[in-house]
Amino acid sequence: MIVVHACWRERRLYLWGETPYLRLAPAARGRRPAVPRPRPHPFAADLDALRDALSLLGNAGKRGDGSELSLRLPSGKRAPVPSPHLPLAEMGDATAEAELESPWAVRAMAFTADTALDVLLALPAEPPQGVVVADTLRGLAEVAKLALELVARGRVVPVLEQNGREWSARWRPVLTDEDDAGRLSTLRSALPAACGAAEKVPGRAEEEDVAALSLASLVDGCVRQALGGEKLAPPRRGRRTAGEEWLSALAARAPWQSGVPRATAALHEALSAWTRAPGPAVDGGLRTCFRLSAPGDVDEAAGGAGSRAAAAADEAPWRLDFLIQAADDPSLIVPAEEVWRTRGALKVLRRTLPDPQERLLADLGRALRLFPPLEPALRGARPAGCALDAEAAYHFLREGAPLLAQAGFGVRVPSWWKKPAARLGLTLNARPASRAADTGEAEGRFGLDALCAYEWQVSLGGEPLAPDEFRALAKLKVPLVRFRGEWVELKPDEVQAALRMFERGATGEMTAAELLRLAAGAGDAPGDLPLAGVAAEGWLKELLAADGELRVEPAPAPKGFTGTLRPYQERGLGWLVFHDRLGVGACLADDMGLGK
Repeated sequence: MIVVHACWRERRLYLWGETPYLRLAPAARGRRPAVPRPRPHPFAADLDALRDALSLLGNAGKRGDGSELSLRLPSGKRAPVPSPHLPLAEMGDATAEAELESPWAVRAMAFTADTALDVLLALPAEPPQGVVVADTLRGLAEVAKLALELVARGRVVPVLEQNGREWSARWRPVLTDEDDAGRLSTLRSALPAACGAAEKVPGRAEEEDVAALSLASLVDGCVRQALGGEKLAPPRRGRRTAGEEWLSALAARAPWQSGVPRATAALHEALSAWTRAPGPAVDGGLRTCFRLSAPGDVDEAAGGAGSRAAAAADEAPWRLDFLIQAADDPSLIVPAEEVWRTRGALKVLRRTLPDPQERLLADLGRALRLFPPLEPALRGARPAGCALDAEAAYHFLREGAPLLAQAGFGVRVPSWWKKPAARLGLTLNARPASRAADTGEAEGRFGLDALCAYEWQVSLGGEPLAPDEFRALAKLKVPLVRFRGEWVELKPDEVQAALRMFERGATGEMTAAELLRLAAGAGDAPGDLPLAGVAAEGWLKELLAADGELRVEPAPAPKGFTGTLRPYQERGLGWLVFHDRLGVGACLADDMGLGK
């Protein structure tokens, strides 16, 4: 049996093991030295046993380097306090009168950040028999998962760090999102203290926040692994600038290759200003907020002095107002006009914001990096908001608002934007073809080969549009339009697909079988537009009525059936029931290739 432990030091993951085989050290005699020397850990695993155990945990044994590690652990007279996973009943008084942080030497496997990420993510949920994964290793594996998620979502930023006379290019996590910051805080409190038990390198500052340090190193290693040595700096002849060296170092495969020998303090200052977190400062529970109003909208919930509405005309601009908002009560807001009139600190109920004007300007400067159309509003001395055209308003709703909210700003958008989108779609109008009517197929029985005439009609949010009405909307060439009293989104690609359909022709003939497939959702409407509905006349209307909604749904086993239908069999039975409801014969050939 071996218990695999983990600790983090100097941008590296160290794994070491405990076994039940005791090699107790002699009891220390005399006065304890001021700086005690590490003693051999009495039940630490040797490197061969550790490699064998790691080979069963994602084949990690071949990817690390053997290393000596000194751990400061709670200890007794002759041994450290053993792991609770070890069956050490014969310890006697070896751990009695446990002291704190006595140094013990162990043999360990060391992994660089990029390799450590693979090792931690490859841990099996259930380790093999004889191997126990300690809480320290499980905890750092959770840090690795957070690092991978941050990199996958692009929540990283490149920085230039100085250590003494050396400069290095690093990738750092961005934790402005409340959920991400909350996860790191949870990990920080949950990681066992033994994750940071490795003795510090002499001359280095104390490293206490193991969660933050390991997350930063794992993020850096993950990005470098993803780049795979890609050249970020453009090739050039002659000596490279400090900025080009920084870009090249960011893509180096190994962290120790990320030195920037010609970096300067000026480059560091410029990069620090560029990479500074764009989120707002939340003082006294108050933060900067952005509220978008459509032309003609009045935000009744805002209330208070300074609330305004845009002009009622459709061609009037949209309005983006700047506000101060309570972080814990989003309905409590103060318009920017009132902020500029305030003398001294801004007081909102029990909340106080010192220097509100400076804070608002600083936050608007940070928000400008996320939503550049704010720039004209910041040219004035007392910005309170700005006018946006339909394109800029759509850009704010689609991209600016999510970015600002993720950075920690308050965002308020019209209520209709949060509703399910009223998509552009097609309605199919069908009627029996004149040839079918002449041959009498409209009376009595009919065949699925009978022809029907059809016409496609554009609809918006399920509401049919006349051709002239749709072309008038398409000519506006804006993504947000007012349609019958409500604002809706018109995606340009869907508008173009509908226009191409009209150019090819929106009328024609199809068989009743093709109409059934379309109505049942088994066929595709032209241009990959969604089918909003089917309307029919004559016997086609009776065909589609079918005693209720025209849908193919799984059907349960009929009464008297002894057995259990599998999901695919329920779907097949539902298809037969669907045709039976229509009065149409059907034959289902269900060949699953299972030898039945």
